[in-house]
Amino acid sequence: PEIIEHPENQYVTVNKPASLNCRTSGNPQPNVTWYKNGQPVISSNEDSQSNTMILPSGQLFFMKV
Repeated sequence: PEIIEHPENQYVTVNKPASLNCRTSGNPQPNVTWYKNGQPVISSNEDSQSNTMILPSGQLFFMKV
């Protein structure tokens, strides 16, 4: 497995959306797992109270920061 694109630092306005990218390659295609404060990020598809989504591409999307 290889990480092709690492997430980059960003400045984001409060209550605005933001996204972090991570592109990988490998066979089989690696899974991307995001963590916040040492805990796995729960996507809004799994928890309706969450304001984050993990897209099929592996991108982490925050609806509000």
